[in-house]
Amino acid sequence: MSCPMDYSFCNQKVTVYRKRKDQIIRQELDKCYFSLEETYAQDGYGQRVRKKCRLIIPGKQKILAGDRVYPGAGPQVSAEDWQDFLPANVPGLCILQQVKTYFWENTPCHTEGC
Repeated sequence: MSCPMDYSFCNQKVTVYRKRKDQIIRQELDKCYFSLEETYAQDGYGQRVRKKCRLIIPGKQKILAGDRVYPGAGPQVSAEDWQDFLPANVPGLCILQQVKTYFWENTPCHTEGC
């Protein structure tokens, strides 16, 4: 039996980036759901922006905490550019903090990152 979830809302493309040694691995993933929300909070130092993202990929896909996600077809990034390829510098970019794969009857249904 296949996964009983409805993934009709997974109709977006994202680009996932991962640094391995001196190489940047870039992969474009179709049929995903991606949202990015900015919230503002006041603290003792002033107003801060907090970005929360959610990525849902149907099926089994290898994404990891620390991966950087860009909505749509993202740019090519070199190892030299990696240190500046950050959410503060690139609108829409987020860094996954947690990743979890969900199963139905021992079969992967989808992977979520946030």
